[in-house]
Amino acid sequence: MVTRTPHPPKIYWLTEAFFPPSRGGQQLIAAHLVHGLISRGAKSCVITRQTEPLSAVQERLSQLTIYRLPPAGVFKGKGWRALLPMLRFLKNLLFLLMSHVRHYDIIIVSGAKTMPLVAVLVSRIWHKKCVLRVETPMDLYESISTGSLHSMNRLAGRMLLKVFSGIQQCLFKRVDCFIAISPEINEALAARGIPPRQIQEIPNGIDFRTFHPVSTADKLKLRQKLSIPHDQTVFIYTGRLSAAKGLPLLIEVWSTLIVQYPDIYLVILGSSVDTFDTCEEYLHAYIQTHQLMASVTLAGTSDRVDEYLQAADVFVFPSEYEGFGLSIIEAMACGLPVVVTPVGVARELIEHGKNGFVFPVNNKHALLRALVFALEQRERWPMITQAARQSITPYDLQVVIDQYMILCCELLSAAAVSSKDSQV
Repeated sequence: MVTRTPHPPKIYWLTEAFFPPSRGGQQLIAAHLVHGLISRGAKSCVITRQTEPLSAVQERLSQLTIYRLPPAGVFKGKGWRALLPMLRFLKNLLFLLMSHVRHYDIIIVSGAKTMPLVAVLVSRIWHKKCVLRVETPMDLYESISTGSLHSMNRLAGRMLLKVFSGIQQCLFKRVDCFIAISPEINEALAARGIPPRQIQEIPNGIDFRTFHPVSTADKLKLRQKLSIPHDQTVFIYTGRLSAAKGLPLLIEVWSTLIVQYPDIYLVILGSSVDTFDTCEEYLHAYIQTHQLMASVTLAGTSDRVDEYLQAADVFVFPSEYEGFGLSIIEAMACGLPVVVTPVGVARELIEHGKNGFVFPVNNKHALLRALVFALEQRERWPMITQAARQSITPYDLQVVIDQYMILCCELLSAAAVSSKDSQV
């Protein structure tokens, strides 16, 4: 039941990137949530960073306004070179939030690093509610990314990290609510001293009307449409072409696996746009050098992720860490057995051999064993995928949007009560 409020929630959603044009999992789920909140009566606006190539500074999509603030480009991993652009962005964000202060009650921040520096400050000054949605446990373990620290002077980098971590911890105490999208993030928040009453565990969700299994006949039609071999066992990866996703490990293992199983085929779906640790060139070079062109395709980015999943037989995801791992849920919803590392949602969701297959992070031999074991279990795939579908019912997108709406209404009602009490 949604709490009765003085007026519909007015929400400003802050995120480093947003769909469109960005197409990563984090950007897509933010778009689904914002539009879902609007459909339930909330008034929402998105503030994000400018893209490369440049997008419209201000854009209206149906009932949603999107503001894109400069500068564009990737900050992560650039060390001191990111400092001035980041400060410029924070200045622009501060001015926009201050000038729009009458247009929102609640600020939801996607990510726990730089944007909260401004969002929490503004919310405290103007008595707004601030919600921090933590996208990955690494935001809590690494206040400054390891890549950036490596590019800095060691002593200066440690000093900056200490100062930034202290500021971050001080701001965390003034956040009204944290959203943990996985149990792993919930634990990381607790380790940072955040009390349980400040944490709401709300997972990401997917649209089960889009992601669902298809018949064998439809699978073959999709393979023809997407230029995927019809007579091979097709493995698929979906996500960014990032080294941290374990793709170099996967392609190296694949060159060994096809010797034993020549009838297998790998589709890697995704791009390296906005990825600081891209491995796209490495993948292309390795495929050419090891003559894997007949068994691997880099399919690029696509609006038809659901169709690629429905056309495949097995999903593989060797990521080193995840905030959630939406791709895993999408694959399970499409009826694929999944071979994954125990990161994000997979750590709690996947039971090895029952509703999927799990192997340790960054372990080449374990990945190979897991892929071989999955292939040896082909006759059990229908039972495994049935169990997988049953285990993901809590991740229905409509249920997740309802949880966000309830949270926003509760925060708004609490603010109204607090305002009345202060006037007495």
